[in-house]
Amino acid sequence: MNTTRPMVTPPARRTHIAIAVDGSEYGERMIKWCAKNHIFSTYEVTLLHVYDFTPFSAAMYPGATMSVVQMNQRMHAAAKAKAMDLLNKHAKIVSDLTGFLTFSQWSV
Repeated sequence: MNTTRPMVTPPARRTHIAIAVDGSEYGERMIKWCAKNHIFSTYEVTLLHVYDFTPFSAAMYPGATMSVVQMNQRMHAAAKAKAMDLLNKHAKIVSDLTGFLTFSQWSV
């Protein structure tokens, strides 16, 4: 009995696939599955991560020494940097597993 799984059959035209990554083992596992099944060489793939940023209201911190605008800017920059680190980590995994990685831009 043949227990090997067939390779993915490519569609007639190039299809775009998004892979959501959130830092969990499941996102990394999906990347490894895609590499094993030749998804990255068969399809156009986008790694997707949605980061969370909830701005503070001035009413929440009436006695704050730093302005709420400055606090929000710093927190937003930190959330964006964390998201970029996560995407870069997963992009490196793709590159290490497949030997190639091309992307047009990071959008944050």
